[in-house]
Amino acid sequence: MKYSKISFILFFLIIFIVSCGGGGESSVTTNPPTPAVKVESDLKLAGFPHQIDIYNTSAANKAVVFLHGGGGLKYEFAFELGLNLVDEPPTTASVNWAWLNTNKILAVFPQGQAIPAAPSAYTWDNHVMVSGEDDTAFLQSLAGYIKSQYGISDIYLAGHSNGGMMVNRFWCESPDTFKAYISLSGPASSYYLPSGSTPCKPGITKPYYGIVGGQDNVLQVAGNWDKPTWTLSPSMINSTNSPAYVDPISTIFIGEWSSQQLIRSPLMCNEAPVLADGISNGVIATWNNCNGRLKLQEVLLGAHTIGSLETQSGQKMRDLIMLFINQLQ
Repeated sequence: MKYSKISFILFFLIIFIVSCGGGGESSVTTNPPTPAVKVESDLKLAGFPHQIDIYNTSAANKAVVFLHGGGGLKYEFAFELGLNLVDEPPTTASVNWAWLNTNKILAVFPQGQAIPAAPSAYTWDNHVMVSGEDDTAFLQSLAGYIKSQYGISDIYLAGHSNGGMMVNRFWCESPDTFKAYISLSGPASSYYLPSGSTPCKPGITKPYYGIVGGQDNVLQVAGNWDKPTWTLSPSMINSTNSPAYVDPISTIFIGEWSSQQLIRSPLMCNEAPVLADGISNGVIATWNNCNGRLKLQEVLLGAHTIGSLETQSGQKMRDLIMLFINQLQ
């Protein structure tokens, strides 16, 4: 059979139209807009000397305020958590925006202060160390600033070491400031002993998540996990920083397990956990109470640092923090 030139032209026109969609429903997809990101460095709130770094993404619908440990710097803590990819002040290029955008987090890193007698002991006023500043008022103001400036009302407080001890202070003394509290290697001061003159008795109880290394030699957790309290050896305190300690000779901690068993669980939901309730996978032992609002994990071979907790648990601390926050949503 023979075809004319016109027939061939019509044939190829039909093929072209079909391949291009031929007037049917468009196959073009629209990608969501890329979140706008910005590093806001060394901000200050009126009346306070603390400098603040804010890793700001337009994707954020919640915020986490991260408190560094004693003697630490705000950008160092961000680096330890893998939120700043270099161990130096953040830039737009150095921030882990992929993680922040995925988790919709505004990350806030304030800088602790130091007293003149211990100028390198940057810390928080948490009944274990003193900073010379009213850190409670500062963090309350910071929470208010985040709400008004960024329109975010779900704000969480997380800290490591002395930052975690400040988290404990807020859970006891100002629980309504933040939505939940996360402490890494930062138990409460004996200031809050149930039998003492200032027991931890918040008017409301907020979710709390504690993570501690079972071999933490800085806190001297090994051998003391199930004890109500223990005294930190003075030899563990750097003599240069000792003036910043409330009691450098007899610093006493309430163990995280003791707080879970004797303080938080009874106050939050009238539960009475026991050590045997812990579920261990050989790497981490976990206690969950109060319908998941109260969680404690012992990284069995973990030491004090973020790096050790991550290596020994096989988990990023930032991811564990997010798992806890997400289960509260």
